[in-house]
Amino acid sequence: MSFFDELKWRKMIQDNTPEFEEHVNTKKTVGYIGFDPTSDSLHIG
Repeated sequence: MSFFDELKWRKMIQDNTPEFEEHVNTKKTVGYIGFDPTSDSLHIG
C-alpha cells in the first residue's frame, strides 16, 4: 500500500488531482503539526 493509499484509507484525503498523488508517492513530503499548551482548548482543522 502506498503512502497516498494509506491516507485515503484513513479518510485523510477527500479531493485530489493525479499530480498530487504522484507527488506524494514519489517526492519527499513534509507535514507539520503544532500545539499551543497555553490554550484552553485544542482546535484541529
